[in-house]
Amino acid sequence: TVNELIAEKTSNAFQIGDYLLEDKRGEAISNIEVLLNAGEPPLRILASLTTQTRGWLWVSLLESEGQKDVGFIAKTAGIANPKRIYVIRKQIAGKSSNFFVNLLSHLLEIEAALKKGISPADAFKDNLLTQ
Repeated sequence: TVNELIAEKTSNAFQIGDYLLEDKRGEAISNIEVLLNAGEPPLRILASLTTQTRGWLWVSLLESEGQKDVGFIAKTAGIANPKRIYVIRKQIAGKSSNFFVNLLSHLLEIEAALKKGISPADAFKDNLLTQ
């Protein structure tokens, strides 16, 4: 019975990042709780989200400066596959660099909360629900 109830509740940090990018924070938090309940270390979730957000920020900044060289963008953003830049460009379309800086700020607050001993679920909730 338990397996039937949770069968639809699978997630990964990249899905959570996509929810944050779409400003669907409630869904992001719900999926974070799924990962935490499955035993995923909170700092690993946070590291994945931070890396993903930094990549988005770099692509956003370089795009805003008029950089068109996909290889240069990928190398600067730390993205191994330059073909991924095309996907990221579509993902971040319409988002300003400030959006990503703000998201990174929230992720930094989560890290501080986790390191202070606040429960992982509360650290994510408290810092992702604030604007």
